[in-house]
Amino acid sequence: MKLKALIALLCILACLTMFFYGCNDQQQEVKVLNTELTVGAMQPFKIVHASDIHTLLTADSDSKKLKKEGRNRVRYFGKNPDQKLDIITDLANKNDARIVITGDFMDFISDGNINKLAEFVRETNAIYVPGNHEMEFISPEDEQRLTQAAQRNVRFFTEEINGVVFVGIDNTNHRMTQDQLDRLKSVVESDKPVILLLHVPLFQKDMYDISIQSDGSAYLMAVPEELMTNYSEFRYNDQKADAVTYEAYDYITAQDNIKAILCGHVHFDFETQVGKVKQYVVGTNTARVISIS
Repeated sequence: MKLKALIALLCILACLTMFFYGCNDQQQEVKVLNTELTVGAMQPFKIVHASDIHTLLTADSDSKKLKKEGRNRVRYFGKNPDQKLDIITDLANKNDARIVITGDFMDFISDGNINKLAEFVRETNAIYVPGNHEMEFISPEDEQRLTQAAQRNVRFFTEEINGVVFVGIDNTNHRMTQDQLDRLKSVVESDKPVILLLHVPLFQKDMYDISIQSDGSAYLMAVPEELMTNYSEFRYNDQKADAVTYEAYDYITAQDNIKAILCGHVHFDFETQVGKVKQYVVGTNTARVISIS
């Protein structure tokens, strides 16, 4: 009787394992959004905007701790979240488009994840800005490795496509620095159309109202002080903007030739207007094909 009970228990465990892990082996689903953006480009072109892939890869050279972290995070992002990269690549090829990733390409810094980023950028010529899962507590050595993999300065960079300047800024701690703001102003003064690439979206009240429903904080940049009174102490200290960040927010949202902000971080899709600027957010299982003219 005990043997039969043991066999039955093992069968149940096997079924549960197949349910939780077998489903994650299936092809990932990616919702495709289509957006037209008129900014004054010299020639029309397309980009595919994605964010928050959260790859969970490790290499033989990674520690046992990191390998365990990868296994534990499967419950949040599936067993093979990097499958999304193949879908995004196919979508970009079909649309003759550049790929833009606005942060959290990886779920944590590891040799496996950094190698995957390097391979993806090398093979697709993707434009990448980092997310908080890459930059939080990052060591100088790992930041150098991330910079090499991304083939650009992950704190601030510019790239011009058909007369449109893409400006990537690391705002993963929900803040901007004075140096980043000064450099952005220099780009904007050129009078060319600008598209900002950020990880953390700028505050907008409708987004705020949706975001705080999960844990009481909004995960947005430059949330007004009076709307943070119910934040936990940890989230308040983590997300509170400083004077430079509020200045950056006021500057960005008042510019005529900053045409759009592309970002992620909050894990849901949202399209809104922040001051004079359109802001497009993509979730973890979304790709937005943007036709720019």
